Amino acid sequence: MKLEAPSTDREQDLAALARLGEAFGEPTRVRVYGLLSSAAAPCSAGELAQALGLHRTVVRAHLERLVELGFLVSGVRHTGRGGRPAKVYAVAPETVLPEHRHRWLAEAVLDLMGRLVEEGQLLPSSAIGSLEAAGETCGKLLRESLAVSAEAQTGRAASGKEQALPAATRLAAIRWLAAAGYEPRPGPGGVADLTLDACAFPDLHERHGGLVCAFDQGLLRGLFETAGAELALIPGGDEDACRLEPALADIAVPAVDEVAVHA
Repeated sequence: MKLEAPSTDREQDLAALARLGEAFGEPTRVRVYGLLSSAAAPCSAGELAQALGLHRTVVRAHLERLVELGFLVSGVRHTGRGGRPAKVYAVAPETVLPEHRHRWLAEAVLDLMGRLVEEGQLLPSSAIGSLEAAGETCGKLLRESLAVSAEAQTGRAASGKEQALPAATRLAAIRWLAAAGYEPRPGPGGVADLTLDACAFPDLHERHGGLVCAFDQGLLRGLFETAGAELALIPGGDEDACRLEPALADIAVPAVDEVAVHA
């Protein structure tokens, strides 16, 4: 297998990943950042130390490192009573994690598709079909990646012509769904009896309904592809959880009138 040097975009992603690893590879630093990110106002090292039950010196060291890496900013708080002002810290406003930028892009694309449907420039069925195809492509790429990882761990190669996914790959796929926020609940029937108790895109689903379901259907079809069978999603009755049930059946994607469009 020929290995190629990463592209410029990939190098930037790897650099961002290294920066995240350096910033949050220490569990205590994660706690410090988490508490500060939920605070209503900038906090001093002493205030954070008291809340976390840690020594002020330890907390200050983590805070200063996060400032150096660009995740926090520091300033001073004047009490108005004289004396030395307290140094305080806050989450850097310009800090945007890569997945947040991707969410903005997804929001913009869905808004555009919804607007085109509303204005009659794009058929709802075409919008749904395009998103389902995109999801299926993502699912297939993910499945291939998980298969390679499973092969490396088990030492057994997986054939794409098998009647069912190898157990290791199937387990890795379910674990991926859990990490992504779908809350998978496997049943006794295997892949065809898998229930997703949550939607990984609840805010997007609230605004764009069937468009998000179409992407999810394609994603799962590509992720759990088996020979001679297609997976379909059945929207569940729990609207808050955006429950979806993959099943081996000829079930249509969400109806055209279920596609939410917004101006």
